[in-house]
Amino acid sequence: MNTTYKNIKSIILGSALALFLSTAVTGLALANGGFIKLSTYYAMPEQDVQVQGENFPPNENVSVTLGAASQNTQSNAGGIFSSGNFKIPYSAAQSTVEVKAETQNETAKTSLVVGGFYPNVTPNAWYVVRGGKVWFAGQGFAPNEKVKVKANGQDWGEVESNSSGSFSSPEYALPYQGGQVTFAFIGVSSNASSSRTVHVAGNQPHIVLSTYYAPGGSRVVVTGHDFGSGEAVNLNFEGLNFGSPIANSAGKFTHVITVPSSSGKKNIQAQGLTTNLSANAIFTIASF
Repeated sequence: MNTTYKNIKSIILGSALALFLSTAVTGLALANGGFIKLSTYYAMPEQDVQVQGENFPPNENVSVTLGAASQNTQSNAGGIFSSGNFKIPYSAAQSTVEVKAETQNETAKTSLVVGGFYPNVTPNAWYVVRGGKVWFAGQGFAPNEKVKVKANGQDWGEVESNSSGSFSSPEYALPYQGGQVTFAFIGVSSNASSSRTVHVAGNQPHIVLSTYYAPGGSRVVVTGHDFGSGEAVNLNFEGLNFGSPIANSAGKFTHVITVPSSSGKKNIQAQGLTTNLSANAIFTIASF
């Protein structure tokens, strides 16, 4: 009786152990299914990414997809495979891309985060005289991409970023009319953009005399301010032309005139030949 019971108990225990081991092994096999790894899990557009798989069925065709791109490869005898390079397209910027490897009976997935471009441009000056020049420093664009330049919506050419996505633009001559000019820089490949507004001076020009009272034959220094950058300014003293000095890049000029032989209050006028803006000052010629 006891012997029979022991035999039955042994059979039951043995069957239970076999079932447990079988289940454990099956569970282990399921738990150790194929998986994939990426060379990087964060990439930028135009960067290369590789996919590697392990624990796949040996010597089997594997279809690897990264977003809309796909490649076919084969696992080796150890169930390992490596893809070629996947170049991340600009269209994937600022997104999460699914990466998948599939055989006939095995599928593994993971995700790749693709970064974006956040460009910034800065002018060398925010406030410029009429006809003055401005240039920009840019950063955060795609490496080695052409960048379109627009000013108030009009095409003003292109610049090109370097390998780090930065650039220094050439100088741009601003209009002689006062107001605002908005520059937009747009990456041709990345489509990333940055805009900045530069203010063009709207001040009325004025002139300052070294003296406002002197006899005829005296020398007087005329200093002009807020004219156009590099423009010629015509000087007139009661109908007499005293030359056309050139304003500097800040819209300033200095010119020496000789007081004519006359007497009384006279008008000195400075007329910008590009802006057509003028300034006046009253000078008194002393009489003796």
